[in-house]
Amino acid sequence: VSAMTGLYRRQHFHIAFSRQNRRETWFSLLFIVGLTGVIYCQNYVPLQFLVFSALVLILFWRGLAVAMLALFLHAALATAGTMHGMGPMRLIPHSTLLGRVIYLQIYLFSTLATIYPIGRALLRKARLEKLNEMLANNSRDVITRATLQGLRTYCSPSVEAVLGWSAAEMVGGQVEGRLHPDDIPIFRDLLARLRD
Repeated sequence: VSAMTGLYRRQHFHIAFSRQNRRETWFSLLFIVGLTGVIYCQNYVPLQFLVFSALVLILFWRGLAVAMLALFLHAALATAGTMHGMGPMRLIPHSTLLGRVIYLQIYLFSTLATIYPIGRALLRKARLEKLNEMLANNSRDVITRATLQGLRTYCSPSVEAVLGWSAAEMVGGQVEGRLHPDDIPIFRDLLARLRD
C-alpha cells in the first residue's frame, strides 16, 4: 500500500491538503483512524468490512489520493493491532500470528486492488467532463444537452452569438420551443428512438 501511495502523483495530495479541502481531508483520515481503533480494540465481532465501506465512501467523496492515504493509515494501525493479538483477525480459528498477518495482507491487497481502479476511473471521468465542458464552452457551434423528455439542461455560451439568446434563457426550456416547425416531427422521432 505504501508503494502505491508513494507512486501516486504529488499534485493530488497537494489538492487534498489545500486550504479549501484540508478540513474534509483531515476528517476523512481521522474517521478511518477512529474506525480502525474501534475495530482493533476488540476481539469479539468481525467488523473489518466497515473499513472497506468507509474507504469507498472516502474515495467518492474526497478522491483517490485521500482514500489511498486512509488505506495506508488503516494498514499501519491494523498491522499493529494484529501483531498485538487484537482485532478481527484474532477470530480466525486455529490461526497463528503469521497466519493472521497474511490474512490481513490479503485483505489489504484486495481492498487496494478494488479501490485503485475505481479511483483511476473516477479521475478519468472527471478529466473527460472537464475537457467536454471546455470544448462546449469555447466552441463556436451551439451545443445543447437535453433530457429524454426534451427539456434543455445545458446550452453552450455560443448560443448568444449564433441565435441572440443567452444560455440562461435557453436552459430549462423545451427544445421543441426553439425548433423550426418542419424539424419538430424529426426531433420527436429521434426522442422516441432514444427512449427505446
